[in-house]
Order: sequence, then structure tokens, then C-alpha cells
Amino acid sequence: AVRHNSKEFPIEPSPHMRRLGVLLDYDSGSLAFYDAAGTQHLHTFDIAFSQPICPVFSVWNKCLTVLTGLPIPDHL
Repeated sequence: AVRHNSKEFPIEPSPHMRRLGVLLDYDSGSLAFYDAAGTQHLHTFDIAFSQPICPVFSVWNKCLTVLTGLPIPDHL
């Protein structure tokens, strides 16, 4: 699930998803989540940003590695 302002939105990623893509377009007010290895769009928030963006990730029973500065896949 993804959450914003205490509202939760269910998502259904592949059970074998290995890489999560998070794309922030601050100027247009868009925060999107993708299966970065596949082409599955998971959810997009359309938000008028008025404060700093603070992402939080929670992974159940596995390890999380955060990579930044990666090229955007062609399918996005």
C-alpha cells in the first residue's frame, strides 16, 4: 500500500518485484511509483507540494537498498 495524508491506497505489485522506481516531478506536483524492472505503474500522487518531501520506505522481513541517480528506464 502507499500512503499520503493518513490515506492508504492499495497497490498490487508483482509478488516477485525486485526494484521499485520512485519518480518525483516537484514542479508539476507528481510522485509516481513503478516496478522499475518491468513496466508496471503502481500509483501516482498528484500533489501541490508545499513542504519538503520526506519519503519513507518499509519492507517486511527483507532488506532494503536505496540507490539514487539511476537513469530513468525508457518505458517511463
